[in-house]
Amino acid sequence: MSLNLKKVIIFFLVATSCSFFNASAQAPEKMSYQAVIRGANSNLIKNHPIGMRVSILQGSSTGTEVYKEIYNPNPQTNANGLVSLEIGTGIPLTSTFSAINWKNGTYYIKIETDTLGGTNYTVINTSQLLTVPYAMHAKSAETLSGGPTVATTGSYNDLTNKPSAGNGIQIDGSNIISLNLASQAAGDMMYFDGTNWLRVPKGTTGQFLTLNSSGVPEWGNAQIPPSATTNASSKLYASTITLNGIADGFGTSTIVSFEYGVTNSYGNIMIAQQSPITSNTAVTASFSGLVPGTTYHYRVKATNAFGTTYGDDLTFIHSDFYYGQPYAGGLIFYIDNTGLHGLVCADADATESSIEWGCNGSLISGADGANIGTGNQNTIDITNGCTTIGIAAELCSSLSLNLYTDWFLPSINELNAMYTNLKLAGKGNFAELSYWSSTEASASEAYYSHFSNGLIFKLGKNVTFPKVRAIRAF
Repeated sequence: MSLNLKKVIIFFLVATSCSFFNASAQAPEKMSYQAVIRGANSNLIKNHPIGMRVSILQGSSTGTEVYKEIYNPNPQTNANGLVSLEIGTGIPLTSTFSAINWKNGTYYIKIETDTLGGTNYTVINTSQLLTVPYAMHAKSAETLSGGPTVATTGSYNDLTNKPSAGNGIQIDGSNIISLNLASQAAGDMMYFDGTNWLRVPKGTTGQFLTLNSSGVPEWGNAQIPPSATTNASSKLYASTITLNGIADGFGTSTIVSFEYGVTNSYGNIMIAQQSPITSNTAVTASFSGLVPGTTYHYRVKATNAFGTTYGDDLTFIHSDFYYGQPYAGGLIFYIDNTGLHGLVCADADATESSIEWGCNGSLISGADGANIGTGNQNTIDITNGCTTIGIAAELCSSLSLNLYTDWFLPSINELNAMYTNLKLAGKGNFAELSYWSSTEASASEAYYSHFSNGLIFKLGKNVTFPKVRAIRAF
């Protein structure tokens, strides 16, 4: 993936943590920072180190630089293009973070990035800090600048002109502060509305504390776009295809759909069965009416209030056939790339007894084909080169079953497809035993597969314990 981009799109959230009740607590010497990094084409830059330089400016977006830092190692985006860091913990280039006098005017944060992970920084965002400086400004409460020295025993009862505690707060002579608010619970927070202290119920994992339009603190979801991943399609029935994917709204209601069509311009859309979603969810959409033998493109799409994300483009070739379907005298176990042709196997073994491969000690010319599509020629070569009656290949080639007479002994890869697509699905009435293939290994050995585990071995051609299952093409 090329990251030499002319433009990088970034969305960021800044949050701090501070104590609401312990006036002697130290304000944090850092700010949490998260950003979603996108390229000029709006695609997320995922799982990649990002060179970042952060500056704090005083007074305006072009004001005096009071602090600057870089990071080693570089922050790295995650699978959703999200980069996280703590401002104040990097390598200082200008002053120190703790030396910033937050009460001295307004401050701005300038973000510079190098998407290649180097130091060729480009300014991508400069914005005013609104909430964070006030949290940091609380540190100034630790000392009284220019004020008198106050002596006290530390007892609340020694104070004169005691302040009113406000609604719901009681203070007793033992310096115990207790709250008595309706429906209060562990994890709740408090804020002062100018008259009374009021309760803010605790939020949930992943939420951020923000101010609403009335200036009241409340928990909200992270304002980041959804994620979307396209997965392989699946088939339930001959005419029905199911598109699969995964999407995550990160707490925000998200509409999920699938785009599909005969090109990667798509042209059709279907809402996922699980839509709308808010969290990480496996999503599906099933439909029919497609043209057999046609290649279709598809991708998952997730949209919410913070953006739209697309999964990768994948393809499938539609076929009216499916594995295990009774067709053309047997059960379908292989479908070729056209979706129109394939292989079927007989629905039972060719004989109850086990038989030998045949012609032990003689090398059969041409009978060494292993790939899908070579079993028929292997069988022809075996029966031409070995005239023994009752061997595995001859038994298949002479079979007349369900009005068809063109049966043959499968090659080793055809036999493996039979195991994978039928036996593992509990179809085909296969025994937990060995089955001969038509693929010769040497003058004295041929390949077989054990259908208890699908493993492939060589075996003497005169051994009689493997069974035989005939197949034909359609």
